[in-house]
Amino acid sequence: MRLRLIDGSSSEIVLGSLPDARVLQVSIPRTTPISNIGDPTELGLTYLTGIGAPIGGAMAASVGLNVSGTSVYDGSTLSNTSADVTFYLDPTASLVNIDGQQVRRATVETVANQG
Repeated sequence: MRLRLIDGSSSEIVLGSLPDARVLQVSIPRTTPISNIGDPTELGLTYLTGIGAPIGGAMAASVGLNVSGTSVYDGSTLSNTSADVTFYLDPTASLVNIDGQQVRRATVETVANQG
């Protein structure tokens, strides 16, 4: 799953502390999760360039995959077939500063898992 933020001129907004970080990607586990996952390594959290090339370096973002509890989006009950994926660009609010007025849309893409 890939997340992009787009500004008013249809350009991708930098999402991390690295200037080429335009996309956040997570890999949803192939096996159905039975509990919430907050480990960015387990979810394969990665920065990508706009064309999808992985970027190494310091990760400011975090992610959560929730399969239990209540959805933060619509209040529905979460399950292993109805989950929330929540991206946090910079949970410390110290490395990434995006002016919310510049964000015109967010795109979420699904891509086939490798392997």
